[in-house]
Amino acid sequence: MGYKTLYQGILFVEGKLDMELVGQPLDLTLKSFSAQLKNLNDVKTEMAFQAKREGYNAIVDFTYGQKQRLFRFDDVVFWGKGLMVSIPQAELDQLLAKIKA
Repeated sequence: MGYKTLYQGILFVEGKLDMELVGQPLDLTLKSFSAQLKNLNDVKTEMAFQAKREGYNAIVDFTYGQKQRLFRFDDVVFWGKGLMVSIPQAELDQLLAKIKA
């Protein structure tokens, strides 16, 4: 089990959970003129928005980072990937209780 955080009502898990989950992959890259001013919270905000829009309550196998675009030394993009899933409420409550403990 990976590191878990709750952000804007969505559970983010950096790794796998010990349960069978089926979901939809999410691959996000924040590209814009001001992308170098973005941070991890911007990635999570957009990913949480997309997960909620699709009816999911968690993103598992969450990875994130930043990279410099080739030949553009002053241009950095932030990215995030994961699997949007719906965790049954009872199991979600147990996971959230561990975060708050």
